[in-house]
Amino acid sequence: MNHFALGASALVKRYHNEAGAEIVQALTSTFLADDPRRVVVSWSTLAETLASLNRKKNAGMISQGAYRAIRNRLLLEVREMNILTVTDAAIRDSLSLIERHNINASDALFLRQALEWHAQLLEGDSVVMIAADRRLLRAAEVEGLVVLDPERSNITEVKSLVASQE
Repeated sequence: MNHFALGASALVKRYHNEAGAEIVQALTSTFLADDPRRVVVSWSTLAETLASLNRKKNAGMISQGAYRAIRNRLLLEVREMNILTVTDAAIRDSLSLIERHNINASDALFLRQALEWHAQLLEGDSVVMIAADRRLLRAAEVEGLVVLDPERSNITEVKSLVASQE
């Protein structure tokens, strides 16, 4: 069974219509309805997602009222997801990923958390890293995770990925 680790570049697509939003919305709608614990995020991912949505509001891409509604929906939905806690150990262990893959600190932290989550899953279960950040996806793939770029995938590929793991 797959668990879906949503990076901020993917999670924001659940709440804002942009390239790849259809893919993220299809995936998250399916799992938030059926098995929300298969959707994995981090507190740092949540903070980054909120910051991205706030920047869109400040740039006039989202109205103040729409932003409040989106923020409330995000905070409500994330309660159902599997939220990975940021620890000092996770931060420490992410440092080597920064240099090895030339990724930023928040991506390295989320990747370390996803790798730790993957290591705790049952035999045959895996983590699919979903992000629109190509560097993060490249690093996740090198580290052994399945990856999905919602901006470069189509709905048929996603349905196949989901169906093959149920």
